[in-house]
Amino acid sequence: MQRSEKTLFGFGLILYLLVAWNNEGYHHLDEHFQIIEFANYKLGNIPASDSPWELGKKIRPSLQPILAMAWIRIANNLAINVFDQMFFLRVLSAVLCLWLYWLLCKQLAGDFEQEIFGRRLLFRLSVFLWYMPYISVRFSSETWSALSLLAGTLILLQIKRKEITSTAVQLGLSGFLMGLAFLFRFQIAFAVIGVGAWLLFEKRIQWQQLAAWIFGGLSAVAIGFALDCWFYESTVFTPWLYYKVNIQEGVAREFGVSPWWYYVPEYLIKAIPPLSVALLLLLIAGIRHKPRHIFTWMLLPFLLVHTIVGHKEIRFLFPMAFPALFLMVQGWDAWHLKIQDWKAYKYLRNFLVGINLVILLIICLLPAHKVVGTYHFFHHYVKETGPVRLYTLDKGPFYYQNLRFSYYELPDLTVRPVAQWKDLRDSSAFLLRKGDLIFNQNLQLPPELENLPLRRVYTGFPNWILQFNVNNWQARTPMWTVFRMER
Repeated sequence: MQRSEKTLFGFGLILYLLVAWNNEGYHHLDEHFQIIEFANYKLGNIPASDSPWELGKKIRPSLQPILAMAWIRIANNLAINVFDQMFFLRVLSAVLCLWLYWLLCKQLAGDFEQEIFGRRLLFRLSVFLWYMPYISVRFSSETWSALSLLAGTLILLQIKRKEITSTAVQLGLSGFLMGLAFLFRFQIAFAVIGVGAWLLFEKRIQWQQLAAWIFGGLSAVAIGFALDCWFYESTVFTPWLYYKVNIQEGVAREFGVSPWWYYVPEYLIKAIPPLSVALLLLLIAGIRHKPRHIFTWMLLPFLLVHTIVGHKEIRFLFPMAFPALFLMVQGWDAWHLKIQDWKAYKYLRNFLVGINLVILLIICLLPAHKVVGTYHFFHHYVKETGPVRLYTLDKGPFYYQNLRFSYYELPDLTVRPVAQWKDLRDSSAFLLRKGDLIFNQNLQLPPELENLPLRRVYTGFPNWILQFNVNNWQARTPMWTVFRMER
Protein backbone atom coordinates (compact mmCIF):
# COMPACT_ATOMS: atom_id res chain seq x y z
CA MET A 1 0.00 0.00 0.00
CA GLN A 2 1.54 3.32 -1.11
CA ARG A 3 1.70 6.28 1.24
CA SER A 4 -1.02 8.19 -0.62
CA GLU A 5 -3.24 5.11 -0.51
CA LYS A 6 -2.62 4.68 3.22
CA THR A 7 -3.65 8.30 3.71
CA LEU A 8 -6.81 7.76 1.68
CA PHE A 9 -7.66 4.63 3.66
CA GLY A 10 -7.09 6.55 6.90
CA PHE A 11 -9.40 9.36 5.79
CA GLY A 12 -11.98 6.78 4.79
CA LEU A 13 -11.78 5.07 8.17
CA ILE A 14 -12.22 8.37 10.01
CA LEU A 15 -15.18 9.29 7.81
CA TYR A 16 -16.86 5.91 8.27
CA LEU A 17 -16.38 6.07 12.04
CA LEU A 18 -17.84 9.59 12.11
CA VAL A 19 -20.90 8.41 10.19
CA ALA A 20 -21.19 5.38 12.49
CA TRP A 21 -21.10 7.68 15.53
CA ASN A 22 -23.70 10.18 14.35
CA ASN A 23 -25.91 7.95 12.21
CA GLU A 24 -27.69 6.27 15.10
CA GLY A 25 -31.12 4.81 14.61
CA TYR A 26 -32.23 2.91 11.55
CA HIS A 27 -32.93 3.47 7.89
CA HIS A 28 -36.02 1.26 7.99
CA LEU A 29 -37.98 -0.25 10.86
CA ASP A 30 -36.88 -3.75 9.81
CA GLU A 31 -33.28 -2.84 10.64
CA HIS A 32 -34.27 -2.63 14.29
CA PHE A 33 -37.30 -4.87 14.71
CA GLN A 34 -36.26 -7.83 12.55
CA ILE A 35 -32.85 -8.03 14.23
CA ILE A 36 -32.57 -6.27 17.59
CA GLU A 37 -36.09 -6.94 18.84
CA PHE A 38 -35.87 -10.54 17.62
CA ALA A 39 -32.68 -10.85 19.70
CA ASN A 40 -34.38 -9.15 22.63
CA TYR A 41 -37.19 -11.70 22.45
CA LYS A 42 -34.81 -14.65 22.41
CA LEU A 43 -32.94 -13.19 25.38
CA GLY A 44 -36.23 -13.43 27.30
CA ASN A 45 -36.74 -9.69 27.69
CA ILE A 46 -40.11 -9.44 25.93
CA PRO A 47 -42.96 -11.84 25.18
CA ALA A 48 -43.71 -12.97 21.65
CA SER A 49 -46.93 -10.92 21.76
CA ASP A 50 -44.88 -7.69 21.84
CA SER A 51 -42.66 -8.79 18.95
CA PRO A 52 -43.15 -8.07 15.23
CA TRP A 53 -45.70 -10.22 13.40
CA GLU A 54 -42.94 -11.94 11.40
CA LEU A 55 -41.77 -13.71 14.54
CA GLY A 56 -45.04 -15.63 14.85
CA LYS A 57 -45.00 -16.48 11.15
CA LYS A 58 -41.37 -17.71 11.44
CA ILE A 59 -40.41 -16.19 8.10
CA ARG A 60 -37.21 -14.36 9.02
CA PRO A 61 -33.74 -15.96 9.06
CA SER A 62 -32.27 -16.10 12.55
CA LEU A 63 -28.53 -15.77 11.79
CA GLN A 64 -28.29 -12.01 12.25
CA PRO A 65 -30.56 -11.86 15.33
CA ILE A 66 -28.42 -14.61 16.89
CA LEU A 67 -25.25 -12.59 16.20
CA ALA A 68 -26.91 -9.55 17.75
CA MET A 69 -28.12 -11.64 20.70
CA ALA A 70 -24.59 -12.92 21.39
CA TRP A 71 -23.16 -9.40 21.33
CA ILE A 72 -25.95 -7.92 23.50
CA ARG A 73 -25.44 -10.65 26.11
CA ILE A 74 -21.68 -9.97 26.23
CA ALA A 75 -22.22 -6.21 26.31
CA ASN A 76 -24.79 -6.44 29.12
CA ASN A 77 -22.34 -8.46 31.21
CA LEU A 78 -19.77 -5.71 30.62
CA ALA A 79 -22.33 -3.02 31.60
CA ILE A 80 -22.18 -1.41 28.14
CA ASN A 81 -25.24 0.75 27.58
CA VAL A 82 -27.66 0.09 24.72
CA PHE A 83 -26.49 3.06 22.64
CA ASP A 84 -22.85 2.00 22.73
CA GLN A 85 -23.96 -1.55 21.91
CA MET A 86 -25.54 -0.31 18.70
CA PHE A 87 -22.57 1.96 17.99
CA PHE A 88 -20.27 -1.06 18.15
CA LEU A 89 -22.42 -2.89 15.59
CA ARG A 90 -22.31 0.12 13.27
CA VAL A 91 -18.53 0.36 13.67
CA LEU A 92 -18.18 -3.35 12.97
CA SER A 93 -20.25 -2.99 9.80
CA ALA A 94 -18.31 0.10 8.72
CA VAL A 95 -14.84 -1.38 9.24
CA LEU A 96 -15.70 -4.67 7.52
CA CYS A 97 -17.21 -2.86 4.55
CA LEU A 98 -14.33 -0.42 4.16
CA TRP A 99 -11.70 -3.17 4.39
CA LEU A 100 -13.58 -5.32 1.89
CA TYR A 101 -13.96 -2.39 -0.51
CA TRP A 102 -10.20 -1.84 -0.32
CA LEU A 103 -9.39 -5.49 -1.07
CA LEU A 104 -11.88 -5.55 -3.94
CA CYS A 105 -10.45 -2.37 -5.44
CA LYS A 106 -7.00 -3.96 -5.53
CA GLN A 107 -8.37 -7.11 -7.17
CA LEU A 108 -10.43 -5.18 -9.70
CA ALA A 109 -7.65 -2.81 -10.78
CA GLY A 110 -6.77 -5.01 -13.77
CA ASP A 111 -10.32 -4.70 -15.10
CA PHE A 112 -9.83 -1.00 -15.85
CA GLU A 113 -8.21 0.36 -19.00
CA GLN A 114 -6.32 2.75 -16.72
CA GLU A 115 -5.48 0.53 -13.74
CA ILE A 116 -4.24 3.10 -11.23
CA PHE A 117 -6.90 5.66 -12.18
CA GLY A 118 -9.69 3.10 -12.00
CA ARG A 119 -8.60 1.56 -8.71
CA ARG A 120 -8.16 4.88 -6.94
CA LEU A 121 -11.37 6.33 -8.31
CA LEU A 122 -13.33 3.24 -7.26
CA PHE A 123 -12.01 3.39 -3.71
CA ARG A 124 -12.48 7.17 -3.45
CA LEU A 125 -16.12 6.78 -4.46
CA SER A 126 -16.50 3.84 -2.07
CA VAL A 127 -15.46 6.24 0.67
CA PHE A 128 -16.85 9.59 -0.41
CA LEU A 129 -19.94 8.93 -2.56
CA TRP A 130 -22.48 10.06 -0.02
CA TYR A 131 -24.69 6.98 0.18
CA MET A 132 -21.81 4.48 0.43
CA PRO A 133 -20.87 5.26 4.07
CA TYR A 134 -24.55 5.60 4.95
CA ILE A 135 -25.28 2.08 3.68
CA SER A 136 -22.02 0.62 4.97
CA VAL A 137 -22.51 1.52 8.64
CA ARG A 138 -25.89 -0.19 8.85
CA PHE A 139 -26.20 -3.41 10.87
CA SER A 140 -28.98 -4.38 8.50
CA SER A 141 -29.76 -7.48 6.48
CA GLU A 142 -29.02 -5.55 3.29
CA THR A 143 -25.52 -4.51 4.37
CA TRP A 144 -24.49 -7.84 5.88
CA SER A 145 -25.86 -9.78 2.94
CA ALA A 146 -23.76 -7.55 0.67
CA LEU A 147 -20.71 -8.12 2.90
CA SER A 148 -20.96 -11.89 2.58
CA LEU A 149 -21.72 -11.75 -1.15
CA LEU A 150 -18.74 -9.47 -1.85
CA ALA A 151 -16.43 -11.56 0.33
CA GLY A 152 -17.38 -14.63 -1.71
CA THR A 153 -16.83 -12.65 -4.90
CA LEU A 154 -13.39 -11.54 -3.71
CA ILE A 155 -12.32 -15.19 -3.44
CA LEU A 156 -13.53 -15.86 -6.99
CA LEU A 157 -11.53 -12.87 -8.23
CA GLN A 158 -8.44 -14.16 -6.44
CA ILE A 159 -8.88 -17.56 -8.08
CA LYS A 160 -9.28 -15.83 -11.44
CA ARG A 161 -5.89 -14.17 -10.96
CA LYS A 162 -4.38 -17.42 -9.65
CA GLU A 163 -3.51 -16.00 -6.25
CA ILE A 164 -4.99 -19.15 -4.68
CA THR A 165 -3.84 -22.67 -5.46
CA SER A 166 -6.40 -24.84 -3.62
CA THR A 167 -9.22 -24.03 -6.03
CA ALA A 168 -11.81 -26.56 -4.82
CA VAL A 169 -11.47 -25.50 -1.18
CA GLN A 170 -11.64 -21.82 -2.06
CA LEU A 171 -14.64 -22.35 -4.33
CA GLY A 172 -16.34 -24.10 -1.43
CA LEU A 173 -15.49 -21.14 0.84
CA SER A 174 -16.82 -18.69 -1.75
CA GLY A 175 -20.04 -20.67 -1.99
CA PHE A 176 -20.30 -20.82 1.79
CA LEU A 177 -20.00 -17.04 2.06
CA MET A 178 -22.67 -16.58 -0.58
CA GLY A 179 -24.83 -19.05 1.33
CA LEU A 180 -24.38 -16.80 4.37
CA ALA A 181 -25.45 -13.86 2.21
CA PHE A 182 -28.67 -15.78 1.54
CA LEU A 183 -29.13 -16.34 5.29
CA PHE A 184 -28.83 -12.63 5.93
CA ARG A 185 -31.28 -11.73 3.15
CA PHE A 186 -33.13 -14.27 1.03
CA GLN A 187 -33.52 -11.97 -1.98
CA ILE A 188 -29.77 -12.02 -2.57
CA ALA A 189 -30.32 -15.50 -4.08
CA PHE A 190 -30.95 -13.88 -7.47
CA ALA A 191 -27.52 -12.24 -7.42
CA VAL A 192 -25.95 -15.55 -6.34
CA ILE A 193 -27.70 -17.31 -9.24
CA GLY A 194 -26.13 -14.71 -11.53
CA VAL A 195 -22.70 -15.52 -10.10
CA GLY A 196 -23.33 -19.24 -10.67
CA ALA A 197 -24.31 -18.54 -14.27
CA TRP A 198 -21.13 -16.50 -14.71
CA LEU A 199 -19.04 -19.38 -13.40
CA LEU A 200 -20.78 -21.88 -15.66
CA PHE A 201 -21.21 -19.98 -18.92
CA GLU A 202 -18.55 -17.27 -18.79
CA LYS A 203 -15.68 -18.93 -16.92
CA ARG A 204 -16.74 -22.43 -18.02
CA ILE A 205 -15.50 -24.07 -14.83
CA GLN A 206 -15.64 -27.83 -14.52
CA TRP A 207 -18.71 -29.49 -13.03
CA GLN A 208 -16.63 -30.72 -10.08
CA GLN A 209 -15.58 -27.15 -9.31
CA LEU A 210 -19.14 -25.89 -9.64
CA ALA A 211 -20.26 -28.69 -7.32
CA ALA A 212 -17.70 -27.55 -4.71
CA TRP A 213 -19.08 -24.01 -4.93
CA ILE A 214 -22.68 -25.21 -4.63
CA PHE A 215 -21.77 -27.55 -1.77
CA GLY A 216 -20.32 -24.61 0.15
CA GLY A 217 -23.54 -22.66 -0.33
CA LEU A 218 -25.75 -25.55 0.71
CA SER A 219 -23.58 -26.09 3.81
CA ALA A 220 -24.32 -22.54 4.90
CA VAL A 221 -28.03 -23.05 4.25
CA ALA A 222 -27.94 -26.23 6.35
CA ILE A 223 -26.36 -24.30 9.23
CA GLY A 224 -29.06 -21.66 8.82
CA PHE A 225 -31.73 -24.36 8.99
CA ALA A 226 -30.30 -25.64 12.29
CA LEU A 227 -30.11 -22.11 13.72
CA ASP A 228 -33.70 -21.37 12.69
CA CYS A 229 -34.96 -24.56 14.32
CA TRP A 230 -33.22 -23.59 17.55
CA PHE A 231 -34.36 -19.98 17.43
CA TYR A 232 -38.03 -20.73 16.68
CA GLU A 233 -38.03 -23.89 18.79
CA SER A 234 -39.62 -25.94 16.01
CA THR A 235 -38.68 -27.59 12.73
CA VAL A 236 -38.91 -24.74 10.28
CA PHE A 237 -37.48 -23.84 6.87
CA THR A 238 -37.73 -20.05 6.83
CA PRO A 239 -36.98 -19.47 3.11
CA TRP A 240 -40.04 -21.51 2.16
CA LEU A 241 -42.25 -19.85 4.77
CA TYR A 242 -41.03 -16.43 3.62
CA TYR A 243 -42.04 -17.26 0.04
CA LYS A 244 -45.33 -18.81 1.16
CA VAL A 245 -46.43 -15.88 3.31
CA ASN A 246 -45.16 -12.97 1.21
CA ILE A 247 -45.68 -14.29 -2.32
CA GLN A 248 -48.29 -17.06 -2.26
CA GLU A 249 -50.46 -15.45 0.41
CA GLY A 250 -49.71 -11.96 -0.91
CA VAL A 251 -48.79 -10.35 2.41
CA ALA A 252 -45.95 -8.37 0.81
CA ARG A 253 -48.47 -6.67 -1.48
CA GLU A 254 -50.30 -5.32 1.57
CA PHE A 255 -47.30 -3.04 2.17
CA GLY A 256 -47.73 -1.44 -1.24
CA VAL A 257 -47.38 -2.32 -4.92
CA SER A 258 -45.32 -0.24 -7.34
CA PRO A 259 -45.01 -0.32 -11.17
CA TRP A 260 -42.12 -2.13 -12.82
CA TRP A 261 -40.33 1.14 -13.60
CA TYR A 262 -40.40 2.30 -9.95
CA TYR A 263 -36.67 2.01 -9.26
CA VAL A 264 -35.47 4.37 -12.00
CA PRO A 265 -37.30 7.54 -10.88
CA GLU A 266 -36.91 6.53 -7.23
CA TYR A 267 -33.14 6.28 -7.59
CA LEU A 268 -33.00 9.56 -9.50
CA ILE A 269 -34.85 11.27 -6.64
CA LYS A 270 -33.26 9.54 -3.64
CA ALA A 271 -29.67 9.73 -4.92
CA ILE A 272 -30.19 13.50 -5.49
CA PRO A 273 -30.27 14.94 -9.02
CA PRO A 274 -28.31 15.95 -11.04
CA LEU A 275 -25.73 13.68 -9.33
CA SER A 276 -28.07 10.71 -9.63
CA VAL A 277 -28.59 11.33 -13.35
CA ALA A 278 -24.85 11.24 -13.98
CA LEU A 279 -24.44 8.07 -11.90
CA LEU A 280 -27.26 6.29 -13.73
CA LEU A 281 -25.80 7.20 -17.12
CA LEU A 282 -22.39 5.94 -15.99
CA LEU A 283 -23.97 2.69 -14.78
CA ILE A 284 -25.56 2.09 -18.19
CA ALA A 285 -22.26 2.89 -19.90
CA GLY A 286 -20.41 0.55 -17.54
CA ILE A 287 -22.77 -2.35 -18.23
CA ARG A 288 -22.32 -1.80 -21.98
CA HIS A 289 -18.55 -1.61 -21.52
CA LYS A 290 -18.31 -4.73 -19.31
CA PRO A 291 -21.28 -6.96 -20.22
CA ARG A 292 -19.36 -10.16 -19.32
CA HIS A 293 -18.06 -9.04 -15.93
CA ILE A 294 -19.10 -10.91 -12.77
CA PHE A 295 -20.73 -7.77 -11.36
CA THR A 296 -22.87 -7.40 -14.50
CA TRP A 297 -23.99 -11.03 -14.20
CA MET A 298 -24.70 -10.41 -10.52
CA LEU A 299 -26.54 -7.11 -10.92
CA LEU A 300 -28.86 -7.73 -13.87
CA PRO A 301 -30.82 -10.76 -12.58
CA PHE A 302 -31.09 -9.09 -9.17
CA LEU A 303 -32.57 -5.96 -10.77
CA LEU A 304 -34.81 -7.97 -13.09
CA VAL A 305 -36.49 -9.92 -10.28
CA HIS A 306 -36.88 -6.82 -8.11
CA THR A 307 -38.46 -5.06 -11.07
CA ILE A 308 -41.00 -7.87 -11.48
CA VAL A 309 -41.94 -8.20 -7.79
CA GLY A 310 -44.79 -5.85 -6.90
CA HIS A 311 -43.61 -4.54 -3.51
CA LYS A 312 -40.59 -2.30 -4.01
CA GLU A 313 -38.40 -0.18 -1.75
CA ILE A 314 -35.13 1.52 -2.65
CA ARG A 315 -33.37 -0.22 0.26
CA PHE A 316 -33.91 -3.54 -1.49
CA LEU A 317 -31.16 -2.43 -3.90
CA PHE A 318 -28.63 -1.59 -1.17
CA PRO A 319 -26.77 -4.95 -1.54
CA MET A 320 -25.87 -3.94 -5.10
CA ALA A 321 -24.33 -0.60 -4.13
CA PHE A 322 -20.71 -1.66 -4.66
CA PRO A 323 -21.24 -3.78 -7.82
CA ALA A 324 -23.18 -0.87 -9.34
CA LEU A 325 -20.46 1.56 -8.25
CA PHE A 326 -17.80 -0.57 -9.96
CA LEU A 327 -19.79 -0.48 -13.20
CA MET A 328 -20.26 3.29 -12.85
CA VAL A 329 -16.49 3.70 -12.61
CA GLN A 330 -16.16 1.45 -15.66
CA GLY A 331 -18.42 3.86 -17.51
CA TRP A 332 -16.30 6.78 -16.34
CA ASP A 333 -13.14 4.91 -17.31
CA ALA A 334 -14.49 4.36 -20.82
CA TRP A 335 -15.45 8.01 -21.28
CA HIS A 336 -12.66 9.72 -19.36
CA LEU A 337 -9.96 9.83 -22.05
CA LYS A 338 -12.44 11.03 -24.67
CA ILE A 339 -13.83 13.97 -22.73
CA GLN A 340 -11.18 14.86 -20.13
CA ASP A 341 -10.05 17.95 -22.09
CA TRP A 342 -13.55 19.36 -22.49
CA LYS A 343 -14.01 22.50 -20.44
CA ALA A 344 -17.70 21.70 -19.83
CA TYR A 345 -16.73 18.28 -18.48
CA LYS A 346 -14.42 19.79 -15.87
CA TYR A 347 -17.08 22.28 -14.72
CA LEU A 348 -19.73 19.56 -14.52
CA ARG A 349 -17.40 17.21 -12.65
CA ASN A 350 -16.54 19.86 -10.07
CA PHE A 351 -20.21 20.82 -9.71
CA LEU A 352 -21.24 17.21 -9.04
CA VAL A 353 -18.38 16.72 -6.59
CA GLY A 354 -19.55 19.82 -4.73
CA ILE A 355 -23.13 18.52 -4.50
CA ASN A 356 -21.90 15.17 -3.24
CA LEU A 357 -19.71 16.76 -0.55
CA VAL A 358 -22.61 18.85 0.77
CA ILE A 359 -24.84 15.76 1.06
CA LEU A 360 -21.97 13.78 2.60
CA LEU A 361 -21.55 16.46 5.27
CA ILE A 362 -25.24 16.18 6.15
CA ILE A 363 -24.99 12.38 6.32
CA CYS A 364 -21.99 12.68 8.64
CA LEU A 365 -23.83 14.85 11.13
CA LEU A 366 -27.44 13.65 11.23
CA PRO A 367 -28.95 10.52 12.79
CA ALA A 368 -30.59 7.93 10.58
CA HIS A 369 -33.83 8.32 12.55
CA LYS A 370 -35.06 10.76 15.18
CA VAL A 371 -36.45 8.31 17.75
CA VAL A 372 -33.14 7.17 19.23
CA GLY A 373 -32.22 10.75 20.15
CA THR A 374 -35.32 10.87 22.34
CA TYR A 375 -34.32 7.62 24.03
CA HIS A 376 -30.88 9.08 24.64
CA PHE A 377 -32.49 11.95 26.52
CA PHE A 378 -34.62 9.65 28.69
CA HIS A 379 -31.65 7.51 29.67
CA HIS A 380 -29.53 10.54 30.60
CA TYR A 381 -32.38 12.19 32.46
CA VAL A 382 -33.19 9.11 34.55
CA LYS A 383 -29.50 8.58 35.27
CA GLU A 384 -29.24 12.12 36.66
CA THR A 385 -32.57 12.37 38.50
CA GLY A 386 -33.56 8.83 39.39
CA PRO A 387 -37.04 7.33 38.80
CA VAL A 388 -39.41 9.62 36.92
CA ARG A 389 -42.93 9.59 35.53
CA LEU A 390 -43.62 10.33 31.86
CA TYR A 391 -47.11 11.42 30.78
CA THR A 392 -48.11 10.92 27.17
CA LEU A 393 -51.05 10.49 24.86
CA ASP A 394 -51.70 7.00 23.50
CA LYS A 395 -48.90 4.49 24.09
CA GLY A 396 -46.02 6.92 24.21
CA PRO A 397 -42.51 7.23 22.74
CA PHE A 398 -41.53 3.57 23.07
CA TYR A 399 -44.14 2.66 20.48
CA TYR A 400 -43.75 3.66 16.86
CA GLN A 401 -46.32 2.65 14.24
CA ASN A 402 -47.70 0.15 16.82
CA LEU A 403 -44.28 -1.48 17.24
CA ARG A 404 -42.67 -1.58 20.67
CA PHE A 405 -39.07 -0.40 21.10
CA SER A 406 -38.53 -2.62 24.11
CA TYR A 407 -34.76 -2.64 23.65
CA TYR A 408 -34.54 1.03 24.69
CA GLU A 409 -37.02 0.89 27.59
CA LEU A 410 -35.73 1.49 31.11
CA PRO A 411 -37.30 0.38 34.39
CA ASP A 412 -36.98 3.75 36.17
CA LEU A 413 -39.11 5.56 33.60
CA THR A 414 -42.80 4.99 34.31
CA VAL A 415 -44.94 5.76 31.26
CA ARG A 416 -48.45 6.93 32.19
CA PRO A 417 -50.76 7.35 29.17
CA VAL A 418 -53.66 9.77 29.37
CA ALA A 419 -56.75 9.85 27.17
CA GLN A 420 -56.56 13.62 26.65
CA TRP A 421 -54.26 16.37 27.85
CA LYS A 422 -56.86 18.19 29.92
CA ASP A 423 -56.98 15.19 32.25
CA LEU A 424 -53.59 16.24 33.62
CA ARG A 425 -55.10 19.55 34.67
CA ASP A 426 -58.60 18.57 35.72
CA SER A 427 -58.49 14.96 36.93
CA SER A 428 -57.58 14.10 40.52
CA ALA A 429 -56.17 10.79 39.22
CA PHE A 430 -53.11 12.66 37.94
CA LEU A 431 -51.05 14.74 40.35
CA LEU A 432 -48.18 16.40 38.55
CA ARG A 433 -45.09 17.04 40.61
CA LYS A 434 -41.77 18.70 40.04
CA GLY A 435 -39.56 16.73 37.64
CA ASP A 436 -42.39 14.89 35.89
CA LEU A 437 -42.07 14.76 32.11
CA ILE A 438 -44.63 15.40 29.38
CA PHE A 439 -44.07 13.80 25.98
CA ASN A 440 -45.67 15.46 22.97
CA GLN A 441 -45.26 14.83 19.25
CA ASN A 442 -45.24 18.54 18.42
CA LEU A 443 -42.79 21.30 19.23
CA GLN A 444 -45.35 23.43 20.99
CA LEU A 445 -46.91 22.75 24.37
CA PRO A 446 -50.50 21.45 24.09
CA PRO A 447 -52.96 24.37 24.59
CA GLU A 448 -54.62 22.51 27.49
CA LEU A 449 -51.35 22.63 29.44
CA GLU A 450 -50.21 26.17 28.68
CA ASN A 451 -50.98 27.46 32.18
CA LEU A 452 -48.85 24.80 33.87
CA PRO A 453 -45.21 25.49 34.84
CA LEU A 454 -43.74 23.36 32.07
CA ARG A 455 -40.46 23.95 30.22
CA ARG A 456 -39.25 22.32 27.04
CA VAL A 457 -36.16 20.23 27.87
CA TYR A 458 -35.73 18.17 24.71
CA THR A 459 -36.56 18.24 21.05
CA GLY A 460 -35.02 16.73 17.95
CA PHE A 461 -34.08 20.17 16.64
CA PRO A 462 -30.92 21.97 17.81
CA ASN A 463 -31.65 24.99 20.00
CA TRP A 464 -30.11 27.45 17.55
CA ILE A 465 -32.65 26.46 14.88
CA LEU A 466 -35.51 27.01 17.31
CA GLN A 467 -34.47 30.66 17.62
CA PHE A 468 -35.92 31.24 14.16
CA ASN A 469 -39.68 30.73 13.99
CA VAL A 470 -40.28 32.20 10.56
CA ASN A 471 -43.96 32.08 9.57
CA ASN A 472 -44.63 30.14 12.79
CA TRP A 473 -43.20 26.92 11.31
CA GLN A 474 -42.78 25.41 14.77
CA ALA A 475 -46.55 25.23 15.31
CA ARG A 476 -46.91 23.08 12.18
CA THR A 477 -43.88 20.84 12.58
CA PRO A 478 -44.23 17.32 14.02
CA MET A 479 -41.25 16.58 16.23
CA TRP A 480 -40.89 14.52 19.38
CA THR A 481 -40.62 16.94 22.27
CA VAL A 482 -40.32 16.55 26.05
CA PHE A 483 -41.44 19.10 28.66
CA ARG A 484 -40.60 19.09 32.37
CA MET A 485 -42.71 20.18 35.33
CA GLU A 486 -40.70 22.94 37.01
CA ARG A 487 -42.56 23.15 40.35
